[in-house]
Amino acid sequence: MKNSILISTTIGAIVAFLMMYIAWEHNPQCEIHEQGVIDFGYLLSIGVPWFLLAFVVVFILVLIVKDIIK
Repeated sequence: MKNSILISTTIGAIVAFLMMYIAWEHNPQCEIHEQGVIDFGYLLSIGVPWFLLAFVVVFILVLIVKDIIK
Protein backbone atom coordinates (compact mmCIF):
# COMPACT_ATOMS: atom_id res chain seq x y z
CA MET A 1 0.00 0.00 0.00
CA LYS A 2 2.85 2.37 0.86
CA ASN A 3 4.51 1.80 -2.52
CA SER A 4 1.20 2.34 -4.33
CA ILE A 5 0.78 5.73 -2.66
CA LEU A 6 4.39 6.70 -3.38
CA ILE A 7 4.16 5.73 -7.06
CA SER A 8 0.80 7.48 -7.47
CA THR A 9 2.03 10.64 -5.75
CA THR A 10 5.17 10.79 -7.87
CA ILE A 11 3.35 10.33 -11.17
CA GLY A 12 0.59 12.72 -10.09
CA ALA A 13 3.17 15.38 -9.22
CA ILE A 14 4.93 14.92 -12.57
CA VAL A 15 1.65 15.27 -14.48
CA ALA A 16 0.61 18.33 -12.44
CA PHE A 17 4.00 20.00 -12.92
CA LEU A 18 3.90 19.31 -16.65
CA MET A 19 0.42 20.82 -17.02
CA MET A 20 1.37 23.88 -14.96
CA TYR A 21 4.52 24.32 -17.07
CA ILE A 22 2.47 24.15 -20.28
CA ALA A 23 0.02 26.70 -18.87
CA TRP A 24 2.93 28.92 -17.78
CA GLU A 25 4.43 28.86 -21.27
CA HIS A 26 1.10 29.41 -23.01
CA ASN A 27 -0.12 32.07 -20.50
CA PRO A 28 -3.44 32.90 -22.15
CA GLN A 29 -4.24 36.62 -21.90
CA CYS A 30 -1.52 37.03 -19.24
CA GLU A 31 -3.69 35.30 -16.63
CA ILE A 32 -0.85 33.43 -14.91
CA HIS A 33 1.99 35.94 -14.95
CA GLU A 34 2.36 39.51 -16.13
CA GLN A 35 5.13 42.03 -15.41
CA GLY A 36 6.58 40.06 -12.52
CA VAL A 37 3.25 39.35 -10.82
CA ILE A 38 2.34 35.66 -10.55
CA ASP A 39 -1.21 34.47 -9.87
CA PHE A 40 -0.45 31.32 -7.89
CA GLY A 41 -4.14 30.66 -7.27
CA TYR A 42 -4.82 30.34 -10.98
CA LEU A 43 -1.70 28.25 -11.51
CA LEU A 44 -2.65 25.89 -8.68
CA SER A 45 -6.21 25.65 -9.99
CA ILE A 46 -4.62 24.01 -13.03
CA GLY A 47 -2.18 21.76 -11.18
CA VAL A 48 -4.30 20.39 -8.33
CA PRO A 49 -7.06 18.80 -10.47
CA TRP A 50 -4.46 17.20 -12.74
CA PHE A 51 -2.62 15.86 -9.69
CA LEU A 52 -5.79 14.38 -8.20
CA LEU A 53 -6.88 12.84 -11.50
CA ALA A 54 -3.47 11.27 -12.18
CA PHE A 55 -3.13 10.10 -8.57
CA VAL A 56 -6.49 8.31 -8.54
CA VAL A 57 -6.02 6.70 -11.96
CA VAL A 58 -2.49 5.48 -11.23
CA PHE A 59 -3.45 4.30 -7.73
CA ILE A 60 -6.32 2.20 -9.09
CA LEU A 61 -4.12 0.79 -11.87
CA VAL A 62 -1.36 -0.12 -9.41
CA LEU A 63 -3.87 -1.88 -7.15
CA ILE A 64 -5.30 -3.82 -10.11
CA VAL A 65 -1.83 -4.87 -11.27
CA LYS A 66 -0.87 -5.93 -7.74
CA ASP A 67 -4.08 -7.98 -7.49
CA ILE A 68 -3.42 -9.65 -10.86
CA ILE A 69 0.17 -10.49 -9.89
CA LYS A 70 -0.99 -12.13 -6.64
